[in-house]
Amino acid sequence: MQHKPWGISFIDVTFTESFDVMTNYVMAWKRLTVRRAPNILTIALKRFQSGRFGKLNKRVTFPETLDLKPYMSEAGDDNDIYKLYAVVVHVDMLNASFFGHYICYTKDFCGNWYRIDDCKVTTVEF
Repeated sequence: MQHKPWGISFIDVTFTESFDVMTNYVMAWKRLTVRRAPNILTIALKRFQSGRFGKLNKRVTFPETLDLKPYMSEAGDDNDIYKLYAVVVHVDMLNASFFGHYICYTKDFCGNWYRIDDCKVTTVEF
């Protein structure tokens, strides 16, 4: 039997366990569910690959509204819908995830978006 290297992702493959020896690979998926929706939802995307230098520079898009109901493990109420009002972005320097600068995009009560970079604030479109 040919074994796969340890560098594979546990999201893609997991082991079938027995009391004797781990011998088989099976396809598996990792899923996260939420029991109760919090008042404020914070999501952090880790933009790096474990064991690799630098961060992933692929474009990430997301809607301004998030319905959490499909990800709930228990029936919720009507408070499961979130409206985006801030995004924090790490601007890397020298393609290093540990070195760089943070900027923030935030929305005011009228729906206007702003880019906040230290003391410089500019109006932006979402």
